[in-house]
Amino acid sequence: MNKIEVGEYVRTKYNGIKRIDIIFENKTVNKYGYETGSDWDGKWYSYIKTTEIVNHSKNIIDLIEVEDYVNGRKIERINDYGEHKRADFNLDFDDCDAVYNKDIKTILTKEQYNQNCYRLED
Repeated sequence: MNKIEVGEYVRTKYNGIKRIDIIFENKTVNKYGYETGSDWDGKWYSYIKTTEIVNHSKNIIDLIEVEDYVNGRKIERINDYGEHKRADFNLDFDDCDAVYNKDIKTILTKEQYNQNCYRLED
C-alpha cells in the first residue's frame, strides 16, 4: 500500500470510510496510527490501525464499491472513465442515474449496512 497522507480518505474493514486528520508513528501498533477528528475543535479522535485499512485515496469516489449506499441510494455499478469516475444507481441505460465525486454527501458502506441491519429470525 502506498503512503497514506493527511487529508486522504481511507476505507476500513469495519468502520466505513473516514478522512485522515492526523498521522503519528506508533511502533507497538502496526507501525502507524491514523486518527480522524481534532481535539482542538472538540471532536473525538477515532484511531485506525494499519491492518484495518483496505484502500485509500484523495478522491472519495475511488473508495466506493458496488452495494454501498451513497446519498441514501444503493450503488449498482462503478464506471471508471479515468478522471470521470462515476457510481451508478441503476443499470437502465435509457435512464442512467449516477453520482460523481463532487456530488457525494453521505456514504454507508455495505459492511456498515450489514453490521447495523436488524434481521428477523427465520
